[in-house]
Formats: sequence, structure tokens, C-alpha cells
Amino acid sequence: MKQWERYIILCAVLLAICSLGRQLRVKPVRPVEDLCCYVPSSALEVALVQKFCEDHTLGSKLVQPLDSIPSPLDSLIGGQADLLVFREAPDSLPGGLASSIPFPNGTVWVLRKTESHALLMINRWIASLSSEQQFKRMQRDFHKGKSVNLEGISQYDSAVKRCAATLGWD
Repeated sequence: MKQWERYIILCAVLLAICSLGRQLRVKPVRPVEDLCCYVPSSALEVALVQKFCEDHTLGSKLVQPLDSIPSPLDSLIGGQADLLVFREAPDSLPGGLASSIPFPNGTVWVLRKTESHALLMINRWIASLSSEQQFKRMQRDFHKGKSVNLEGISQYDSAVKRCAATLGWD
């Protein structure tokens, strides 16, 4: 009889845990009119921010170059920016800021610690993007044609070189 009682208690505990799990779901990031992001001047980082906004149906995006503001971390703390993108994780972050898990190329996103739900959503998105090989595809698309080993830019490279004088190219 004791084994039966343990089995019933175990079932009751599992049922309680399952019902609590449904109630403790992560709240979605609130849609904002303008998500102000400061990004290094790289097409890949800009595309990643835009893809994140697309995937999570965020409002219009204001993506600006990171070097356009004198102190990016202070602007994030002050509320002028919602998200900062760094090519490498900063050595240390002020107390009110947190960084995401790094992308495969080392890029990290930094936001306020008060936006813990957004940080959790970003980390999940980065993990899924990395596991689906989608990041490598995006990276390959943006770095296509930039190899130092390439001899020609395109299939028309030799024709362009021959007609450069006619075209006005030196």
C-alpha cells in the first residue's frame, strides 16, 4: 500500500508542476513604435537586428551607426537607446546592463537589465539561429565575394576590364 501512496503523491506533484509551468510562461516583448538600436557599420549586424525585429513583429526600427554617439553605454542606461550591438563582448558592463549570449562570430547585444524578458527572448533567438545553421548562411551571404583568394569579382570581370577606358573607368 505504501508504494501506491507514493505513486499517487508523485502524480499529484507532477500535475501541480505542469499546471504551474503553464502559468509561468515568459511574457512577450511589448511591441514598441521605435526600437532604437546602435549597430557597428556592418551589413551583417544590421541584417541580424532587422531579422530579429521581423521574427518578433516589433515595430519600426531605427538602426543607427554605433560610432554616431559618444558614449553608447551611457545612452543605453539613460534610455536614449534600446539595444547596442558590439562586435566583441565589452570587458565590463555597468551595473544596470546585461549582454546576450554571443553569436558564433563573437557579436553580442547589450540592453538594460530591466528588460529581462527581452534578453531571454534574444538569447533564445540567438541559440535557435545558431543551431539551425541560419546564421552561417547569412554570414556567407554577406561575406560572399570578399575573399582575398578570389581572382575575379564576377563573370563579367574580364569584359569590364577590357572596356574600362570606354566606360570611363581607370
